[in-house]
Amino acid sequence: MAANPKRKGMSTLPIYLPKMSSGRRGSTAKDDAENEEPRVYFEGGFNPSAADSLAKELTASGDIKVSVAGEMLAALPRGPQLALRHAVATAARGLALARVRNAKDKEQQSFALRGEVDQEEASLHARTHHEYEEKAALPASSDLVYDGESVQATFRELLPEPGNAANIVATSRTLASWDESAKAWVPQAVVAGNPVLVGTGESSLDAASLAAEVREALAP
Repeated sequence: MAANPKRKGMSTLPIYLPKMSSGRRGSTAKDDAENEEPRVYFEGGFNPSAADSLAKELTASGDIKVSVAGEMLAALPRGPQLALRHAVATAARGLALARVRNAKDKEQQSFALRGEVDQEEASLHARTHHEYEEKAALPASSDLVYDGESVQATFRELLPEPGNAANIVATSRTLASWDESAKAWVPQAVVAGNPVLVGTGESSLDAASLAAEVREALAP
């Protein structure tokens, strides 16, 4: 039997997505749209207990109930492998392009190296096949800095529509925004918008302080 030709720039090996938490099994896009409770997703590599702490702080300090939806990629609908590979490859490329390579330059490069994209795929926990074990994920003490708005746009494409509520994504990445007065990229723990991003890479804030910033970002 002839081997299937490889697509340039995209792996042909299966994508193995994280399992959805038991509390989310059976939910549908319609359920998500009608759900008015903010949901906390977390990126691969983020400590789930820290996501639980953030949700508890948000619930305890306001009149809203916040639930933990689980690992972000578990929200991807199960479907044809080609569609999954495309979604993951697109997200990985978006994250590679979101890297801030020069802290003093607002404009970053418009191309991503193949190795960077592979590294981002590993960080998403999308590939758990044994053939990808050598693809190193991002180290916990990574010096990488990311444009928060670009990461936000990438994650937005992966998550279900928030409906009447809001999606919150917790990540261990260091997020930053461009400060025009300083002419530099500066760390930003919380990025308002859809989804609200919570980056703990360079943040020294505790769960209560992070929750206060998230509540401000969620305010209409």
